[in-house]
This record gives sequence, structure tokens and C-alpha cells, in this order.
Amino acid sequence: MLVTKWKNSSPKAKSVTVMLVILLSLTLCLMAFLPFFQTRAASEFSTPLTEMSFIEQLYQSNYIQYKYLKEKTDQKNWSYSDLYLTIDYLGNRESGDPAFSASSATYQIADRISSDASSDTPVSDGDLEEALYNVFLSQIDEMKAGAEKLTQYVDYCAQDTASGTQIGNSSVSELTALLNGQTSTEHPSYIYYAVIEYDAAGHVSSCRAYFGDESDSFLKKLETAGREQYFQQFSDDSDSLLLDFDSDSGQTYRYRVSLSGPSNMRIIYAITQQQYQKILSSRDLFMSDTNYDSLQYQSYCAAGVPHVLIGFFAAAFLFGGFMVLLFEKRGYCIRSFSICQLPIEIAAVLLCLFFQGPYFLTHLICGVQQGQLFPNLTKHVLSPLHLSGTLYLFLAIVFFLCFFVAFLLGTIAAGCLRSKQEFREHSLIIRYWRRIMNAWNRFYQELVSFDIGTDAKKMISKLVIVNFIILFAITFFWVWGFVPLLIYSLIIYFLLKKYVYDIQTKYQNLLRATSSIARGDFDTAFSEDFGVFESYKKELLQIQTDFKKAVDEEVKSQRMKSELITNVSHDLKTPLTAIITYINLLKEPGLTPMQQQEYLDTLDKKALRLKVLIEDLFEISKATTNNVTLHYDNVDICNLLRQCYLEYETRMQEKNLTFKFQLPEEKVILRLDPQKTFRIFDNLYTNISKYAMPSTRVYVTVTDSASETQIAIRNISQMELTVSGEELTERFVRGDGSRNTEGSGLGLAIARSFTELQHGTMQILLDGDLFKAILTFRKPGAEPVDNRSEHLDTAHSANANLSGNLNCPGAADNPAEGIEPPPIYRPSRWRSDKNLRKHGQKK
Repeated sequence: MLVTKWKNSSPKAKSVTVMLVILLSLTLCLMAFLPFFQTRAASEFSTPLTEMSFIEQLYQSNYIQYKYLKEKTDQKNWSYSDLYLTIDYLGNRESGDPAFSASSATYQIADRISSDASSDTPVSDGDLEEALYNVFLSQIDEMKAGAEKLTQYVDYCAQDTASGTQIGNSSVSELTALLNGQTSTEHPSYIYYAVIEYDAAGHVSSCRAYFGDESDSFLKKLETAGREQYFQQFSDDSDSLLLDFDSDSGQTYRYRVSLSGPSNMRIIYAITQQQYQKILSSRDLFMSDTNYDSLQYQSYCAAGVPHVLIGFFAAAFLFGGFMVLLFEKRGYCIRSFSICQLPIEIAAVLLCLFFQGPYFLTHLICGVQQGQLFPNLTKHVLSPLHLSGTLYLFLAIVFFLCFFVAFLLGTIAAGCLRSKQEFREHSLIIRYWRRIMNAWNRFYQELVSFDIGTDAKKMISKLVIVNFIILFAITFFWVWGFVPLLIYSLIIYFLLKKYVYDIQTKYQNLLRATSSIARGDFDTAFSEDFGVFESYKKELLQIQTDFKKAVDEEVKSQRMKSELITNVSHDLKTPLTAIITYINLLKEPGLTPMQQQEYLDTLDKKALRLKVLIEDLFEISKATTNNVTLHYDNVDICNLLRQCYLEYETRMQEKNLTFKFQLPEEKVILRLDPQKTFRIFDNLYTNISKYAMPSTRVYVTVTDSASETQIAIRNISQMELTVSGEELTERFVRGDGSRNTEGSGLGLAIARSFTELQHGTMQILLDGDLFKAILTFRKPGAEPVDNRSEHLDTAHSANANLSGNLNCPGAADNPAEGIEPPPIYRPSRWRSDKNLRKHGQKK
């Protein structure tokens, strides 16, 4: 029936049944090994009371107990230096004598001796004794602490062999009998004792010891320890220490320091069965390696329990693999369980942690069998209820779970080894490889492209966190961690090598860019990635732009100098030549009065033209050098524009020019120099009267806002404009390149200079034949605002940079800062010099 039921069951049920049978079998087998583990551990258990570390502790305690015994015998206080230190002065060291070899105590003692040893007298015994005492005081303190703890766990009795005086912590008569050599074999109270006797010279004269079957080996160790020196730093190869002390006078004093032991003393240390159990179970004893828990665990390890557990885990691991490789085709689909679909990386971490499993279980087995696991629970709850066996049930459950994890890891490992496709499907690294690489590339690019001119805290934090995570993962490998640490170090080496190479490449790009600028190549495009030097790239681009601009301006300045000489020569030579010509004509005889008057009118006209040209030269020269005195006043801009137009109304009508004034209804008052402002408008109107296309309209627009006032004058040029608006404001530049019209070419230059001297801006904008002059003046307390049309090209004057640093009287302060304006002056009172001359001629 069972066979039929088995055949009819599902593959999943069969798989679970086989797995449970295997795991339960392994658990029962391991439980059967527990008595064997306990027996082997008991045979391997070694008590610390017969070890040299504990015996040395007994001898060190003798130095402390001897002081107490001596004080009781002599009825006075003794210091450790009086009992143990002997100092002998050996004289001065001669030049030919060999030096004593220095020990660790030599330097310590020399540092503590007073510097008063500069005289020719030897160092006093008191000073040397005090120095020696301070050197070994720390060791004495350790001995005292050890002796105090020792006497809390053991019975002891010390006796002066000369006087019979005794001290101890027990009044048991058996202890005194053992001290005097009287032994009792009937029900002895002490299972352990050690008797040590010192002669008058301070040497160990005899020893007696008892500890059951280990008495003989215990006695040999006790006698061997009696020949040891317990103040190692105060002795070389003998029982004394030879010291050389150099004084400031150049003398070297030699001393012999001897350290003796207890004398005429017999002492016994004895332990009862209860004291023995207390020592082994104590967690606060003077020797850390006598802790009972650790001793029992060491005995289980020495019995080979961890190795047996490793064998069981390996069997569970292999069974899991065989279930996949051998029986899956028959329907045992262990891998179909979701718990068996753990990612390979998690399984690898579990496998690494599983290396510590046998040692953890060894602790657990030791705790259950020796009563160290949940001792209070066992004593007060489980034992009274006779349920102490539940701890073994708990142990069996832990075994079963551990075997299940090993079995699970075996199935995962076998499935991954059997099929590459399954390995890829169950690997988190392969599944998310693309995302991991993208994240890594982003992080690396961020590291390589990091701008060293910015805050590095965030980047440093990322590096530290990543490094911490990797090192933290490596710590799980324990002693085998050197393998992943070596791999990690190699990866870091190659990454740093690549990173440094990238930085060197970016540095070469930066070096090539600076070299191109140094060679005067200002058209090089910095398209390379500068990485950590990206901020320097922006600065280099700015330097390149500024250098190119400076070079272009210098070339332009040189060209303008050449043109200036040519234009000045031409404009001065033309009227001067005419004057000379007509003077020569006047010298000719036979001229009629009408001809003479005609020649004189021409001479007067040419002389006035020459005078105006020279005055314009002086004006532009003073404006350029900021040697102009400004007299600020409140100016009605709209009235000034109309008044200036009236001066040119006749000439405008001759060319049939129609003026369209688009002015605000309210007055627009600005704090300006009236004469210089009138000269600005006068030059602009003069320019219109000469170069505007006849029978066209001229628009004069004033736009007033809270921050500034803008004046725009637009007209159509009669001739094609082949120069830029910037060049038109230069000196001796005219719209007609043939220079056939009357004029000096200084009008716009003077207008721009006077505008900038009054903290304004003047722009000449050209759009085909459309000529547009825009003047902008900032109002009091307002910041400069640039609200001009974006589609027009903006031209800035080099002199505008100097407008804020004028050194001339009246122009040093911004006139817009005035608070109480004076009375407004009407522009009708002002006349240009040109019109005044015209009115004078008419008269």
C-alpha cells in the first residue's frame, strides 16, 4: 500500500519526502555523536591551575605576601625597595673600559634621575633607589592586583621560618598541617595545593605540590618556575643589572643593581573542590584564559568537534547537489521550490557565513552539555520540571535548520553548474549587469569630469561610502579575506592608473589650449573635454575672447591712426589750399571790384570752415582726454530738441525734410550740461541736414521711464552706408567715402563723447539705409537698464568705459545724485556758435 501511495504521489511531494528523510537522518546521526563529543572533550580538557601562567602568578604573589609577613614579624612598615633593591657603586668608568650593554631599564632609569648629577660626585643611592622604584612600580602594582584577586579564590598561609609568624586568609588546621609537611590521606579538604619555601638568600629552596594524577608534572613546573626572574627588566644574564650613568661633567658612574626575593618564608596555596569549580566558572578572574566557558570550548575544539560538523555539513551540501543532478529527470523537482530560487550572490554570502557555522554549533553543543546555555533558565525552570532534555530538542532543531541551509546551497550550486542559462537567470550581477555598468560609468565619469574648482565634499563622501561597503563585504571572509582584498587592491590599482591617465590627457588638452593662445591663435575652438579642469576651460575661453578683442582693437587703432593723419591732412589742406589760391588771385592786377568782393567772400567762407574744423579738433581732443568742464543744470529735453530744430529749420526745408516729433505731453527734465547737450543735438541735426535723403521724414522720439530717458532720431541716408555704426562715431569718418560733402567727420564723435561725459550712452544703429541715433540718460538713483530693441546691433564706445572715472571739474560726480533741482532754464536762450556767426554776417 505504501508503494502504491508513493507511486501516486506528486513529484513535489516525493521531493519533499526525500529531502526530509535525508535531513532527519543527518540530524539523528549527529545527535548520536553528542555523547562521544562529551567524552572526547572531557579527555582533552586541561585545567589552567597547572599551567605556567598560573604558577607564575603564584610566585608573583609571593613578593606581595612576603612584604605583609615581614611587616607583621618586625612590627614596622617596609617599602618594596628596602626589601628587594640593592645598589652598589662600582666607581668611575675609565676611557678604556668597555661599556655595559644597555637594557630597557637603563633608559627608563636614566630619564628619572635628577639632572643634578652634573658635579663630580656620584649619583646618590637615594636618588637611584627612587628612580628604580618608580620604574618597576607599575609591575609591582600589577602583582598586587593579581595577589588580591588570587586570595579571593584560594586559601593561603605564609610563615616566617625563623620566628614562626604566620599570615593567611584561612584558619583551617589542615592548611597549617600541609604547610608544615603533614599530609592526611583520609578525606582531604584540598584537592590542590602548592608549597614554596625560600632560604635566607632569597632563593627557592624546596617545593611540594599535589593535584591528583597531575601531581608529578605539577611539581616539576613549580620547581622550574622557581628559578625564573620575575623582574626581567632589572636583570641581564645574571641576577643583577649593571648600569652606566653619564654626568654633565663628563664622568661616567657605574652601579650594580641587584634584586632579591623573599627570604626565610614558607607559603602554601590550597584549593578545595568548591573553590576549584568557582575558579573555572568565574568570569572575573585574574587570568582571562582560565574562564571556564572558553576552556570547555577549547576542549571541544581539541576533540575535533568542528571538523565532524564540517563533514556533516558537506554531506548535506552534496546530497542537495545529487538531488538535482541525479534525480531531477525522475520527477524530483527540488529546484522548482521558490526557496531554491535564491540568487547566486545571496547563496555565496550564505556559504561564506556558513564557514563559521561549525564553530557556532560547537559553542552550542558545549553550552548544552556543560550547562552553560541558559543556566538560569535551566536551574530555576527546566530542572524543577524535569524538562532539561528540551535543550537537546532545541539543539536537534538547530541541526536540522543548518542541514537544510547546506542542502539548499547544494541544490543552488548544482543547478548553476549544470546549466549556463540557469546560472544567468539566477545571478543578480548578470541580470542587472547593464544597470550596474551604467551606474558605474556614471560614477566614473562624474569622478573623471569632476571640476576641482567646485566643492569636493559630496564626491569624497561617495568614494568613502563605496570603499567602506567593499571593505565591509571583505570582512565577512575572515582569515580568507586576503584573497578578495588582493583582488580589490589590483582593481584599485588599474582604476587609479586609468584615472591618472585620464587626468594627464585632460591636462595635455589644457596645455595645448594655453599654448595656442600664447602663439596668438585666438580662433582655436576648445571642443575637447577638460574633465577636472573644466572651470579653467571657461576662463581660457574668456581670456581668448579678451585677447582677440584687444588685438582687434589694437589693429583698428593703428588703422585709425593712419586714416586720421590722412583725413586731417585732407580736411585741413582743402580750405587752406583754397585760401592760398584766392590770395594769389587777389594779388593779380586788373581785378574788378566785383571780382575782389567775390574772392574775399570765398576767403571768408574758407577761413570760417578752417576755424570750425580747428575748433572741432580741439573739442574732440578735450572730450577724448576728459579735459572738459561740465556745468550741470535742469534741462527740458523736449524744448531743447525743438529749439535746436528751429536753428536748422531753413536748411531742413531746403531738402524738403519733414520732422515728426513724438514727445511726451509732460516735461522731461534731466540733470545735464545745457551747452554740451545742445551741441549733441546740433551735431545730429547737422548730420541729418547733410546726409539725409531729400523729401523724406525724420522721426524724433523721446521715451521717458522711471529709470531712464531715451532719445531716438531716425532718418533715411541719401547715400549707401558702407561702414558700421561704430565706425561712424570715430573721428574723421563720413558717410560718403568720397568726402565730397562739406564737413569734418567729427560731429558724431563729439556727440558721443559729450553724451558719455554726462554718464549717458549713444548708439548708432544701421538697418540698410535707415540711420538711427539713440541717446540714453539714466535718471537719479536708478540702475542702468538696457531695454533697447533686441533685433538691432548694439555698438559700444571704448570711451564709455572711462565715463565713470572722469577727473575733470564738474564731471567727477554723477549729476543724477542731485536732490533739490535749481530753476529750469529755457533752451531758447542758447545759440550755437555757428548760428551766431551766421546772424553776424547777415548784419
